[in-house]
Amino acid sequence: MATDWAADVKKYVPDADDAVIGKIVTYCGIALRNRDSSLVSFGDEEEVARVRNNFLKKKLGLTQSDDELNAAIASVGAKMKADRTRNRVTVYYLLAAHFDKLSVFTKAAAAKPAKAGEVEAATSGQKTVTVQQTRSPARRPAIQQQTLIGLGLNKIGRRRTLVDNPSVRGMIAKVAHMVRVVDEN
Repeated sequence: MATDWAADVKKYVPDADDAVIGKIVTYCGIALRNRDSSLVSFGDEEEVARVRNNFLKKKLGLTQSDDELNAAIASVGAKMKADRTRNRVTVYYLLAAHFDKLSVFTKAAAAKPAKAGEVEAATSGQKTVTVQQTRSPARRPAIQQQTLIGLGLNKIGRRRTLVDNPSVRGMIAKVAHMVRVVDEN
């Protein structure tokens, strides 16, 4: 099994971006630990459907018909026909390059999504509210623990500055016994 995913991808795309390959490896995650799941079988209809639905439609956000997507998968399969091992990372890279969607993986590297209502470095002109966690969520209902995590709080004393909107205020009200409002701007 190839553990040097970049070398395998560069057999087909010599100038492949290592950062994109790294993001695809991260996306595949635990599937790459097992030899069987790290390879793509183009003859297996379930595998082709899995690649089409989970990678092309969900991850890349493609809206083409199933026939068009299957044709693209088949063209990548034909390109890799000489190679006995059709590594999942290589297949995904070639498919993303085919649809010109490598930017999906470069954007993920550049910007992490903010938590619910979290303020980004005072770039927003909206009103804000700063909350601090004062009590532990231990022995509390799971929904209250999840609400704290949604607010970006998971340790006593941690503070977060959030956009002051009704949804954030509702979350604060739900866990009011475990947080305190420090500042409102």
